[in-house]
Amino acid sequence: MKFDWNKFVSLCHSLAQENGDREALLRTAISRGYYGVFNLARTALQSQGHTFSSGADVHQEVIQVLNASQDNARRKLGHDLRSLRTYRNKADYDDTIANVAAAHNSVAVILEELKPILIELCGRK
Repeated sequence: MKFDWNKFVSLCHSLAQENGDREALLRTAISRGYYGVFNLARTALQSQGHTFSSGADVHQEVIQVLNASQDNARRKLGHDLRSLRTYRNKADYDDTIANVAAAHNSVAVILEELKPILIELCGRK
């Protein structure tokens, strides 16, 4: 059975409410939010005939396909996916983040704005 990548997006929100190491939870939430949106976009585009490499370049390839679209919503998704990737890279690789809570809040706002675009792209009601 195929994994529902929306669960990663939901996990982004629920991890922020958990008790424990606050920074670790928020960093993990940021990462899951990015990967949820990325994989929703990637699988939707693949179902529409796009092909992508299997390596690390796939992230940039998905963003490029979205940014090259004539559709404004897809271009917004490409732009926002690039922003989410920047937050995710900082959360996963930087030893210090000036304000991880603010970074998570920014990610949460982007995820909320992308909901209708993802529903349309993925064909979900």
